[in-house]
Amino acid sequence: MTNPLRGNLLSPLTLKLPCGDSVDLPRYRCLFRPWQGQPISDTYGGKAVLDFEGSPVFPELAILETLQGAGWDGVWVDTFRNTFRRAMPPDYCVLPQHAQKLYDRICRANGGKTSGCFDVLAWKDSDYLLVESKRQLKDSLQATQEAWVEAALRSGIPLDSLLICEWELEQTSSEGGKRLPGEKALDQALEKAFKRDDAFRQWFLSKTKQGAKYSCCVWSRSNYPWAKVKVLLPNEHTGALEMVAREGETDVLAVFEEHETKRRLGIHIENKLASGHFTPFQPEVCAARADFWVRNADYGNYDEWETVLLAPVSFFQRNVADARKFTTFISHEDVAVHLSSFRD
Repeated sequence: MTNPLRGNLLSPLTLKLPCGDSVDLPRYRCLFRPWQGQPISDTYGGKAVLDFEGSPVFPELAILETLQGAGWDGVWVDTFRNTFRRAMPPDYCVLPQHAQKLYDRICRANGGKTSGCFDVLAWKDSDYLLVESKRQLKDSLQATQEAWVEAALRSGIPLDSLLICEWELEQTSSEGGKRLPGEKALDQALEKAFKRDDAFRQWFLSKTKQGAKYSCCVWSRSNYPWAKVKVLLPNEHTGALEMVAREGETDVLAVFEEHETKRRLGIHIENKLASGHFTPFQPEVCAARADFWVRNADYGNYDEWETVLLAPVSFFQRNVADARKFTTFISHEDVAVHLSSFRD
């Protein structure tokens, strides 16, 4: 099934079901704008309100409307108030018969319970999607949702029809509400500049430890290449070092080639916004991933690597200890001299 969310595919979410089996749920990242118009009166106790084509909506409805734009139909399953909706409250609707039958079948398999149902139920022709909305780095699946996933699979729902949509807010400046590019837009601008802007590429490489001797960008990805790697980390209880598996992704991976020797340098770039933060051991996992992909043709076949933290100076100052674990730090402010996308 093709991705109808117009988001970026992330690493799958490994979920352990109540029966003991583990499944990998497809996971996508989407970027939404915060609502900056007249505040709405009913926010369900503080839900995020997004701007979708000029109207205030909850995240579940932003996902639904994104699916509708791709030719799907569906509803927000509002379990908080036990109803179905296609628009903001007080709007509500009734499921069509075919969707109601599916919903009821999953409920029966779930012991008659509706709790845990994913936020959006959508359909197109004979296909169905169940999409769970999670704000990036702030929400996680609950035990009731794990049970619901198991019930859906027992009811015949294909695994690739159960999706996690991890969304984040497009950033805005503090002055005048000016909209700034989100992290993904900056990643794409950076990748494009590596390929098309000789002066910027040479400047960027000159800021790295080994990059000055490399010339052209021969391979790149900015769609969050992901891997599970082994890395030596301290045990959180004993402090003793132990080899553990950690999952993670690189924001931008760019591979540069030296003209004469044809040796390649892979630069793993972690791009942070001013409001961002590190996940536990993120610099160490980034380095382990970079080393794991050496001479891997699927990741640019590079011979050596560096890790680069790309972030505002304010982020670096708040996170000095971890920031210094990257090979190089390059500030957004310095990049902004060369690329307009990074300017406030």
